[in-house]
Amino acid sequence: MVSDAEDLVPEMDEKVLEIDGYTRSALTRMYIEAGMREFSWLWFRRFHLTGNMSFECYSASIDAYGKHCHILEAEKVFVRCTYSSIIQISAGADLPDKAKHYLKKMQEAGPFTDCISYCALISRVEKIGKLEIAEDLHYEMIGFDVKPDVVVYGVLINTFADAESVKEALGYKRLGRFEEAIQIAKQTRVLVLLTDLLCYNNVLGLYALDGRWKEAVGTFKEMVEASIQPDDYMFNSLGIALVKCGISKKAVDKLEATKKNDYQNGLQAWILGLSTVADVHDDYDE
Repeated sequence: MVSDAEDLVPEMDEKVLEIDGYTRSALTRMYIEAGMREFSWLWFRRFHLTGNMSFECYSASIDAYGKHCHILEAEKVFVRCTYSSIIQISAGADLPDKAKHYLKKMQEAGPFTDCISYCALISRVEKIGKLEIAEDLHYEMIGFDVKPDVVVYGVLINTFADAESVKEALGYKRLGRFEEAIQIAKQTRVLVLLTDLLCYNNVLGLYALDGRWKEAVGTFKEMVEASIQPDDYMFNSLGIALVKCGISKKAVDKLEATKKNDYQNGLQAWILGLSTVADVHDDYDE
């Protein structure tokens, strides 16, 4: 029975079918009843880390562990459910200080290895303009050996990039802030955290905005090699950046037409065009 259920899960993942709360709870209970407590905990963590588990799912997990006298696991589920909910509610209500207080409480309650609560808090303080708190939380989670995921880095990149755009619009210049965004982008690439199109859009846009064409070309090539297909938004952004660098609108339109007629050749034409701009900028800098 266990092996049959395990065979179905990868199939659902492959078909991008949502695993609902009932199925999550049933599989957790199945592992517990089969004496596979470690697997049940790994299964629970998989969905806890997504940040969208319902109270019913948490309750079902606590009940299943409790019935089989796995008190430690039941307590761990309760702690994660309670504190995660309070943290996200506080952050959503624009109460970052209160959310941070409960984050500390959660850390004191025991080993804290996931970054869901940090992500919720960083996202919220970024939206209300608390950039310094977002930075502090980023360094704090690293200090607690909580590995930032791609969502955290994406939020931080957008925070710094958006802040720089706002400052430019107001006639101010804060390149120090922009440099930090670039460093976060580099760190994201080094840690191989770029895994989806949105992440690549963030990093590519940042490099293009700052005229760092060599890094932009490298990131674009990485994305293509990772079989992540660029979308129209990305090509449009790159086209605008190329025009700002002096490439004619006609040349950019030709690149787009080539891509529409023959996607693979068009993709190579875009890479060649971006590389040419990068080479010109390198020669100019020298």
